[in-house]
Amino acid sequence: MAEIEFKGRRIAYDAAPAKLPWAEPAPAIVFVHGIGADREIWSWWRQVLAGHFRTIASDMPGHGHSFRPGADLDWNIHDLADMIHAVAADAGAERIILIGESMGGTTCLVAAAGHPNVAAIAT
Repeated sequence: MAEIEFKGRRIAYDAAPAKLPWAEPAPAIVFVHGIGADREIWSWWRQVLAGHFRTIASDMPGHGHSFRPGADLDWNIHDLADMIHAVAADAGAERIILIGESMGGTTCLVAAAGHPNVAAIAT
């Protein structure tokens, strides 16, 4: 598990390289979970795709090992999208494929809008 600080808050994530050396030029897949889950919901998918893609999965605020928001948190969906890009950058991913479910899917849509480093998106 790795962590970054984003806007003064701790965000936990996991990053795994592609297992096949010739797969490295491919974009990294960034998995984004929804409300009530954590990055572990992507474990099976990450295992299946690990041969061909780098994978990154983070815990959204209030989930898993990321910070617990309080009443003072003034974030919006754009902040969550920026957080996804910050996690990908910290993991060294230049081009990314976004995969999200539920609220994570909505966050992926916002994260993809106007960002040329996003190669594809699935929600």
